Amino acid sequence: MKIKGIVFLLVCFCICVIACDNPEGYIQSPFSQFWGVPGYDESGATRSLSIAAVSFNVDLSPDINRNKMVAFIDKIKAERPDVRLILFPEATLGYYYRPPNPSGYIKSIAEVIPGVTTGVISQKAIEHQIYISFGMAEMSENDLFISQVLVCPGGTILSVHRKNYLTPWDKESGFKAGSGITVDVIDNIRVATIICYDSMFLDINQKISRAGAELVLLPVANLESPFSSMLPNANYVNAWVLSANRIGNEDGNTYDGMLYLSTPSREPRVVSTGKEGYIYGVVKCR
Repeated sequence: MKIKGIVFLLVCFCICVIACDNPEGYIQSPFSQFWGVPGYDESGATRSLSIAAVSFNVDLSPDINRNKMVAFIDKIKAERPDVRLILFPEATLGYYYRPPNPSGYIKSIAEVIPGVTTGVISQKAIEHQIYISFGMAEMSENDLFISQVLVCPGGTILSVHRKNYLTPWDKESGFKAGSGITVDVIDNIRVATIICYDSMFLDINQKISRAGAELVLLPVANLESPFSSMLPNANYVNAWVLSANRIGNEDGNTYDGMLYLSTPSREPRVVSTGKEGYIYGVVKCR
Protein backbone atom coordinates (compact mmCIF):
# COMPACT_ATOMS: atom_id res chain seq x y z
CA MET A 1 0.00 0.00 0.00
CA LYS A 2 2.86 2.36 0.82
CA ILE A 3 4.43 1.82 -2.63
CA LYS A 4 1.09 2.43 -4.36
CA GLY A 5 0.68 5.64 -2.39
CA ILE A 6 4.12 6.87 -3.40
CA VAL A 7 3.43 6.07 -7.06
CA PHE A 8 0.10 7.91 -6.89
CA LEU A 9 1.75 10.99 -5.40
CA LEU A 10 4.47 10.97 -8.08
CA VAL A 11 1.88 10.75 -10.87
CA CYS A 12 -0.09 13.64 -9.34
CA PHE A 13 3.08 15.70 -9.02
CA CYS A 14 4.00 15.13 -12.67
CA ILE A 15 0.53 16.10 -13.82
CA CYS A 16 0.68 19.30 -11.78
CA VAL A 17 4.13 20.21 -13.12
CA ILE A 18 2.99 19.66 -16.70
CA ALA A 19 -0.20 21.63 -16.20
CA CYS A 20 1.54 24.58 -14.55
CA ASP A 21 4.56 24.78 -16.82
CA ASN A 22 2.88 25.48 -20.15
CA PRO A 23 1.36 28.67 -21.57
CA GLU A 24 -2.36 28.97 -22.12
CA GLY A 25 -3.56 27.11 -25.18
CA TYR A 26 -0.53 24.80 -25.29
CA ILE A 27 -1.45 21.26 -26.34
CA GLN A 28 -0.21 18.31 -24.32
CA SER A 29 0.40 15.32 -26.60
CA PRO A 30 -2.26 12.73 -25.71
CA PHE A 31 -0.76 9.35 -24.85
CA SER A 32 -2.99 7.74 -27.49
CA GLN A 33 -0.89 9.43 -30.17
CA PHE A 34 1.99 7.11 -29.39
CA TRP A 35 -0.04 3.90 -29.48
CA GLY A 36 -0.94 1.91 -32.58
CA VAL A 37 -1.06 3.98 -35.77
CA PRO A 38 -4.02 3.31 -38.08
CA GLY A 39 -3.28 2.96 -41.78
CA TYR A 40 -4.26 5.78 -44.13
CA ASP A 41 -6.55 4.68 -46.95
CA GLU A 42 -5.35 6.23 -50.22
CA SER A 43 -7.82 4.35 -52.40
CA GLY A 44 -9.90 6.69 -54.45
CA ALA A 45 -7.34 9.51 -54.31
CA THR A 46 -7.89 11.88 -57.23
CA ARG A 47 -5.20 14.47 -56.49
CA SER A 48 -1.50 14.12 -55.71
CA LEU A 49 1.50 16.31 -54.98
CA SER A 50 5.14 15.21 -55.14
CA ILE A 51 7.08 16.89 -52.36
CA ALA A 52 10.56 17.12 -50.84
CA ALA A 53 11.88 18.49 -47.55
CA VAL A 54 15.49 19.53 -46.94
CA SER A 55 17.80 19.58 -43.91
CA PHE A 56 21.18 21.26 -44.15
CA ASN A 57 23.97 22.67 -41.98
CA VAL A 58 23.13 26.35 -41.67
CA ASP A 59 26.08 28.73 -41.84
CA LEU A 60 26.50 32.15 -40.21
CA SER A 61 26.53 33.72 -43.66
CA PRO A 62 23.31 34.25 -45.67
CA ASP A 63 25.35 34.06 -48.91
CA ILE A 64 26.52 30.54 -48.10
CA ASN A 65 23.02 29.45 -47.06
CA ARG A 66 21.47 30.80 -50.27
CA ASN A 67 24.03 28.83 -52.29
CA LYS A 68 23.23 25.68 -50.31
CA MET A 69 19.52 26.06 -50.97
CA VAL A 70 20.14 26.57 -54.68
CA ALA A 71 22.36 23.46 -54.77
CA PHE A 72 19.69 21.37 -53.06
CA ILE A 73 16.97 22.63 -55.40
CA ASP A 74 19.05 21.66 -58.45
CA LYS A 75 19.96 18.28 -56.93
CA ILE A 76 16.38 17.38 -56.03
CA LYS A 77 15.01 18.31 -59.46
CA ALA A 78 17.79 16.33 -61.16
CA GLU A 79 17.04 13.23 -59.06
CA ARG A 80 13.26 13.67 -58.67
CA PRO A 81 12.00 15.51 -61.77
CA ASP A 82 8.36 15.18 -60.69
CA VAL A 83 8.81 17.21 -57.48
CA ARG A 84 6.39 20.13 -57.32
CA LEU A 85 7.10 21.51 -53.84
CA ILE A 86 10.34 21.80 -51.84
CA LEU A 87 10.30 22.75 -48.15
CA PHE A 88 13.28 24.25 -46.32
CA PRO A 89 13.50 24.72 -42.52
CA GLU A 90 12.66 27.70 -40.33
CA ALA A 91 14.99 30.73 -40.47
CA THR A 92 17.56 29.42 -42.95
CA LEU A 93 19.44 32.69 -43.60
CA GLY A 94 21.69 32.14 -40.59
CA TYR A 95 22.03 30.71 -37.11
CA TYR A 96 18.75 30.45 -35.28
CA TYR A 97 20.08 31.89 -32.02
CA ARG A 98 23.49 33.46 -31.45
CA PRO A 99 24.57 34.75 -28.03
CA PRO A 100 25.77 37.02 -26.54
CA ASN A 101 23.95 39.50 -28.80
CA PRO A 102 21.17 37.55 -30.54
CA SER A 103 19.19 40.59 -31.67
CA GLY A 104 22.27 42.24 -33.15
CA TYR A 105 23.10 39.13 -35.16
CA ILE A 106 19.54 38.67 -36.43
CA LYS A 107 19.40 42.30 -37.56
CA SER A 108 22.63 41.73 -39.49
CA ILE A 109 21.16 38.84 -41.51
CA ALA A 110 17.49 39.87 -41.80
CA GLU A 111 16.15 40.90 -45.20
CA VAL A 112 13.13 42.68 -46.57
CA ILE A 113 10.58 40.82 -48.67
CA PRO A 114 10.98 40.97 -51.62
CA GLY A 115 14.76 41.11 -51.35
CA VAL A 116 18.00 39.36 -52.26
CA THR A 117 17.09 35.85 -51.14
CA THR A 118 13.52 35.89 -52.44
CA GLY A 119 14.94 37.04 -55.78
CA VAL A 120 17.40 34.13 -55.96
CA ILE A 121 14.80 31.55 -54.96
CA SER A 122 12.24 33.00 -57.36
CA GLN A 123 14.64 32.45 -60.26
CA LYS A 124 15.06 28.79 -59.28
CA ALA A 125 11.29 28.39 -59.02
CA ILE A 126 10.92 29.72 -62.57
CA GLU A 127 13.80 27.60 -63.87
CA HIS A 128 12.41 24.35 -62.45
CA GLN A 129 8.68 25.28 -62.50
CA ILE A 130 8.15 24.38 -58.84
CA TYR A 131 6.92 25.79 -55.55
CA ILE A 132 9.59 26.54 -52.93
CA SER A 133 8.96 27.29 -49.24
CA PHE A 134 11.84 28.60 -47.13
CA GLY A 135 12.30 30.31 -43.78
CA MET A 136 14.07 33.59 -43.10
CA ALA A 137 14.41 36.50 -40.70
CA GLU A 138 12.28 39.23 -42.22
CA MET A 139 12.84 42.95 -41.66
CA SER A 140 9.65 44.95 -42.18
CA GLU A 141 10.29 48.64 -41.51
CA ASN A 142 11.71 48.42 -37.97
CA ASP A 143 10.13 45.10 -37.03
CA LEU A 144 11.63 41.61 -37.19
CA PHE A 145 9.57 38.50 -37.97
CA ILE A 146 10.30 34.80 -38.36
CA SER A 147 8.77 34.28 -41.78
CA GLN A 148 8.19 31.43 -44.20
CA VAL A 149 8.05 32.47 -47.84
CA LEU A 150 6.25 30.43 -50.50
CA VAL A 151 7.31 31.12 -54.08
CA CYS A 152 5.28 29.80 -57.04
CA PRO A 153 6.52 28.48 -60.43
CA GLY A 154 5.94 31.87 -61.99
CA GLY A 155 8.52 33.33 -59.61
CA THR A 156 6.08 35.48 -57.67
CA ILE A 157 5.73 35.32 -53.89
CA LEU A 158 2.53 33.40 -53.26
CA SER A 159 2.48 34.04 -49.49
CA VAL A 160 4.53 35.13 -46.48
CA HIS A 161 3.63 33.50 -43.19
CA ARG A 162 4.85 35.00 -39.91
CA LYS A 163 5.33 32.88 -36.79
CA ASN A 164 2.57 33.44 -34.20
CA TYR A 165 3.97 32.02 -30.96
CA LEU A 166 7.48 33.01 -29.95
CA THR A 167 9.94 31.08 -27.78
CA PRO A 168 12.18 32.85 -25.22
CA TRP A 169 15.02 32.69 -27.77
CA ASP A 170 12.79 34.33 -30.40
CA LYS A 171 12.01 37.17 -28.02
CA GLU A 172 15.69 37.64 -27.10
CA SER A 173 16.44 37.88 -30.81
CA GLY A 174 13.97 40.75 -31.13
CA PHE A 175 11.27 39.03 -33.17
CA LYS A 176 7.65 40.15 -33.08
CA ALA A 177 4.68 37.81 -33.41
CA GLY A 178 2.56 37.39 -36.51
CA SER A 179 -1.05 36.21 -36.49
CA GLY A 180 -3.21 33.51 -38.04
CA ILE A 181 -2.32 30.82 -40.52
CA THR A 182 -1.65 30.94 -44.23
CA VAL A 183 -3.47 28.67 -46.68
CA ASP A 184 -2.57 28.40 -50.36
CA VAL A 185 -3.70 26.07 -53.13
CA ILE A 186 -1.02 24.01 -54.88
CA ASP A 187 -2.13 21.69 -57.68
CA ASN A 188 -5.68 21.76 -56.30
CA ILE A 189 -4.53 20.77 -52.79
CA ARG A 190 -5.11 23.15 -49.86
CA VAL A 191 -1.74 23.77 -48.17
CA ALA A 192 -1.42 25.49 -44.78
CA THR A 193 1.84 26.94 -43.47
CA ILE A 194 2.70 27.24 -39.79
CA ILE A 195 6.09 27.56 -38.08
CA CYS A 196 7.55 25.31 -35.37
CA TYR A 197 6.14 26.26 -31.91
CA ASP A 198 2.82 27.31 -33.47
CA SER A 199 1.94 23.65 -34.02
CA MET A 200 1.61 23.13 -30.25
CA PHE A 201 -1.26 25.59 -29.78
CA LEU A 202 -4.92 24.71 -29.97
CA ASP A 203 -6.11 27.85 -31.77
CA ILE A 204 -3.67 27.29 -34.64
CA ASN A 205 -4.78 23.68 -35.06
CA GLN A 206 -8.43 24.71 -34.98
CA LYS A 207 -7.81 27.29 -37.72
CA ILE A 208 -6.06 24.67 -39.86
CA SER A 209 -9.01 22.31 -39.50
CA ARG A 210 -11.58 25.02 -40.23
CA ALA A 211 -9.65 26.05 -43.33
CA GLY A 212 -9.89 22.50 -44.68
CA ALA A 213 -6.12 22.18 -45.11
CA GLU A 214 -5.06 18.87 -46.66
CA LEU A 215 -1.30 19.38 -46.24
CA VAL A 216 0.47 21.32 -43.47
CA LEU A 217 3.99 22.67 -44.04
CA LEU A 218 5.83 22.69 -40.73
CA PRO A 219 9.34 24.20 -40.91
CA VAL A 220 11.09 23.99 -37.53
CA ALA A 221 14.29 24.70 -35.60
CA ASN A 222 14.17 21.90 -33.03
CA LEU A 223 17.12 21.04 -30.82
CA GLU A 224 18.31 17.45 -30.66
CA SER A 225 16.18 15.53 -28.15
CA PRO A 226 15.71 11.92 -26.99
CA PHE A 227 12.02 12.37 -27.88
CA SER A 228 12.69 13.32 -31.51
CA SER A 229 11.48 9.93 -32.75
CA MET A 230 7.99 10.80 -31.50
CA LEU A 231 7.70 13.93 -33.62
CA PRO A 232 6.27 12.30 -36.75
CA ASN A 233 3.19 11.31 -34.69
CA ALA A 234 2.64 14.74 -33.17
CA ASN A 235 -0.13 15.87 -35.52
CA TYR A 236 -3.37 17.39 -34.29
CA VAL A 237 -5.10 17.91 -37.61
CA ASN A 238 -6.64 15.59 -40.18
CA ALA A 239 -4.05 16.43 -42.81
CA TRP A 240 -0.71 15.38 -44.21
CA VAL A 241 2.21 17.06 -42.44
CA LEU A 242 5.57 17.81 -44.06
CA SER A 243 8.27 18.99 -41.65
CA ALA A 244 11.88 20.12 -42.10
CA ASN A 245 14.51 20.82 -39.43
CA ARG A 246 18.06 22.12 -39.68
CA ILE A 247 21.06 19.91 -38.80
CA GLY A 248 24.32 20.50 -36.97
CA ASN A 249 25.88 22.53 -34.17
CA GLU A 250 25.33 26.28 -33.92
CA ASP A 251 27.30 27.86 -31.08
CA GLY A 252 26.79 24.79 -28.89
CA ASN A 253 23.15 24.20 -29.87
CA THR A 254 22.67 20.96 -31.81
CA TYR A 255 19.79 20.40 -34.24
CA ASP A 256 18.74 16.88 -35.20
CA GLY A 257 17.95 17.30 -38.89
CA MET A 258 14.61 15.51 -38.66
CA LEU A 259 12.57 15.42 -41.84
CA TYR A 260 9.23 13.70 -42.07
CA LEU A 261 6.07 13.27 -44.05
CA SER A 262 3.11 11.87 -42.11
CA THR A 263 -0.40 10.94 -43.24
CA PRO A 264 -3.70 12.31 -41.90
CA SER A 265 -3.89 9.18 -39.72
CA ARG A 266 -0.52 10.14 -38.12
CA GLU A 267 1.34 7.38 -39.93
CA PRO A 268 4.99 8.41 -40.51
CA ARG A 269 5.31 7.82 -44.25
CA VAL A 270 8.91 9.04 -44.73
CA VAL A 271 11.35 9.88 -41.90
CA SER A 272 15.01 10.87 -41.83
CA THR A 273 17.13 12.27 -39.00
CA GLY A 274 20.72 12.99 -38.05
CA LYS A 275 22.09 13.89 -41.47
CA GLU A 276 22.13 16.57 -44.12
CA GLY A 277 19.93 15.70 -47.08
CA TYR A 278 16.34 15.51 -48.26
CA ILE A 279 13.30 13.26 -48.24
CA TYR A 280 10.86 12.67 -51.08
CA GLY A 281 7.23 11.60 -50.94
CA VAL A 282 3.83 11.86 -52.57
CA VAL A 283 0.78 13.39 -50.89
CA LYS A 284 -2.46 11.80 -52.08
CA CYS A 285 -5.88 13.33 -51.45
CA ARG A 286 -9.39 12.20 -52.33
